[in-house]
Amino acid sequence: MNAIPAVYEKGLFRPLDPVDLPEGTKVIIETEDVAAERVRAAHRRIFETLSHRYDDGEPGDSENHNEHEP
Repeated sequence: MNAIPAVYEKGLFRPLDPVDLPEGTKVIIETEDVAAERVRAAHRRIFETLSHRYDDGEPGDSENHNEHEP
């Protein structure tokens, strides 16, 4: 998805730079605070997953990397 910086003025969204889209193209507007929250939520999920892996007591990949060796 391409990001198109714009401002909201007098009831309309005005792109800050020229936009190369066909007339009538539908777009989805996402405010910066919503986008930032999506990133924070993704980071929380990543850190939660990593912390579970660390706390589960299972050997990590680095401890098992030579198991295929004779």
